[in-house]
Amino acid sequence: MEPQLLQEWIDLRSRTWEHLRTRGHILQPKHKPLLQLLAMPSFHDSWCLDLLETDGTLSAYRTTWHSSQDSLGFQDWLVRLRHPRPFVATLSSVRLEKSESAIRQILDAFEPIDIPTDWEDRGIFLDGTSFEFQIGNHPTLEWENGLPEDWPKSLCDAIESLCRWAEFA
Repeated sequence: MEPQLLQEWIDLRSRTWEHLRTRGHILQPKHKPLLQLLAMPSFHDSWCLDLLETDGTLSAYRTTWHSSQDSLGFQDWLVRLRHPRPFVATLSSVRLEKSESAIRQILDAFEPIDIPTDWEDRGIFLDGTSFEFQIGNHPTLEWENGLPEDWPKSLCDAIESLCRWAEFA
């Protein structure tokens, strides 16, 4: 990828990930965000799971950024000219067919867990998958590839269960 196209790609990636973090793809004034799990692989499509409450009703959404498709628009300048400026990320969101009791069970699994508010910087990360997890008013937890060994086992188990529940594992 040419340097200027690479910079535009990096900008698109940053904007899209921020859009997912802020739930701009699904959030409406009536929604109350409860939980988000965001996965940002280096070489595959990013995805996130959002659990929301709307007028007392719980719902789950899975959103995918089709970055592998979007990256084709940055092959060279001629291809890039065929797409709008600024480039608009290709996102798809689906409401998961999960019962309210199943969603409540996931949320309840995190209730008794002491969520860490500080963790040590694990250094530079180059390849693999970056994850972000946010629940309630707790700070966002971030990790790369496998869950950190120094986190509480109950937290790691609950996050792994969440991934399986969302059919991402």
